[in-house]
Amino acid sequence: YAVFMNTAASTHLAMLFWCLKVTTTSLQLHYYSIRPALWPIVTGVLKGVCKELFHMEPVIELLQSRDDGSSDHEVRR
Repeated sequence: YAVFMNTAASTHLAMLFWCLKVTTTSLQLHYYSIRPALWPIVTGVLKGVCKELFHMEPVIELLQSRDDGSSDHEVRR
């Protein structure tokens, strides 16, 4: 699944999310934006949604990142 987030106020490429390797206990969330500094906000939203909808505290692990050169986008599990 891919979700393209766009805002009317944004003149930049919006965020792109997609999930791979979905299991009953985890998934890989791929996140791409030309503004990578937004990842802490994305993490906060994910944690809030998990707490509110599923009554659980998620464990979010970095698998690949632009910072370490392993990918052109962030991959979290």
